[in-house]
Amino acid sequence: MKEQIRKAEEERKKDDDDDDDASKGDEEMGVLLGYIDEAIDLADTVSTEEQTKRDAEVAATADTKEDQEYMERMRQAYG
Repeated sequence: MKEQIRKAEEERKKDDDDDDDASKGDEEMGVLLGYIDEAIDLADTVSTEEQTKRDAEVAATADTKEDQEYMERMRQAYG
């Protein structure tokens, strides 16, 4: 009888330890998923900033090109 009680207690302790390990794994997974979300947000932010810079450069180039074309037309018209 004592042997059965000891085995039952050991089994319960093992189950508790397994549950604790599973909880720790869930917590670690949650932390990792949090880091992944932060990395994705950061990448999106950097991508948006880079796109904004490229858009500004294209707009500046277009303005300059339009200005140059306008000045060239004025030179040709009024020589």
